[in-house]
Amino acid sequence: MENIPLRPFLTVLQTDGIRVTVRDIDRIVTVLHTGDAWTLDRLRDTLLALLAKDEFQQEIISQRFSGFFQPDLENQNLHIDSNVDLVMIPLRKVNL
Repeated sequence: MENIPLRPFLTVLQTDGIRVTVRDIDRIVTVLHTGDAWTLDRLRDTLLALLAKDEFQQEIISQRFSGFFQPDLENQNLHIDSNVDLVMIPLRKVNL
């Protein structure tokens, strides 16, 4: 999972039992390439749609997302690098 967007977040999801496949990563990168503005809500909803297989996984992803991303960014546009090597979103410090 090197050099992919959201690597720390996706790694934590895997520790929660949510398997993130190469196909999932490709789909995330493809969606992040869309030209529209990204907000925290849009990113969360997109990741839920792409990664959650059931309601239990939706809950885990939502909880982890809330713990990872600063809530004060909720209504702000996020800067996503055009190369999609990094997603420039301030993360909360988390203990893995």
